[in-house]
Amino acid sequence: MEPRRLKAILQLPVKRRFDLIAEGLEALTRQVARLHEDAKHLVRLERPHGAGIVEAFFLEEAAKVLILLDLVRTDPQDGKSWSTQISWFYSHLARCLYATAYQGSPASLGEVRRYLDTLRESHYLDGPNDVDWIFRNQPISERERVLYVDLVETEDELLWWGPSEDPICWVSGRLPELVSSLARMGITSRDGLDMVSAAWKNVSINDSTPWWDIRRMNSQVLQSMIDGNLYDEASATKDDFNTVLNHWIFPLQTLDLSEKKVSIEDLKRKRQRVLEQYMYEEWGYPS
Repeated sequence: MEPRRLKAILQLPVKRRFDLIAEGLEALTRQVARLHEDAKHLVRLERPHGAGIVEAFFLEEAAKVLILLDLVRTDPQDGKSWSTQISWFYSHLARCLYATAYQGSPASLGEVRRYLDTLRESHYLDGPNDVDWIFRNQPISERERVLYVDLVETEDELLWWGPSEDPICWVSGRLPELVSSLARMGITSRDGLDMVSAAWKNVSINDSTPWWDIRRMNSQVLQSMIDGNLYDEASATKDDFNTVLNHWIFPLQTLDLSEKKVSIEDLKRKRQRVLEQYMYEEWGYPS
């Protein structure tokens, strides 16, 4: 048995690919729902450390649902795009970026791209003056601090880094609710995937594509689920319809979600320039 074999579906006919994706979506939807309930239970028990760990896992599992659905919203003949999108399925950073993108309400794909590009940097400056210290990639650092205790090296010292002693945990509801709503509306079902793929066939978007175009596509897909009687009549509600309509955002398959390497030396030079300018403006010292 070989793990991490999602790319093997590229060797299969489109119908068989969608068969396997539907099976995966069903399993992931159950996983997200269970972990979300577990996290909320831990919050009720005032166990924020445990809740934070479970939340980190269910957000990434929810991101995997959205990554798979973006495969379905991609031309199945575009092997290069499919291959790249599949690679995001196994990337912690890409999954974190997906989860981050879905926490907001972007007006355009360009807005998503610009925001996520700032979170792709391998290192960045921050602190009281915005440039005081050099930090590792923000999404990965935040993820690992929730999950692990580790010895890290800063510019000045070695120190143990891990969960804070008094964490504040909030259990995100949007992504688990979206995943559940997508399933109840029939979108993650096998027949639903065919309808999603058909609706998005020959549809292209770019950075200037407005949100309303995506919302219109969501409405079209939802109507096809209703017309085809693919939604869960026993449990689907108007809230599920509205959740998908308003929160299933732009396909992200055209975005680069890999780590963007940033030179530590460049950051140090930038910090020096900014601090010297700050000293000059504040105290009149020459820069």
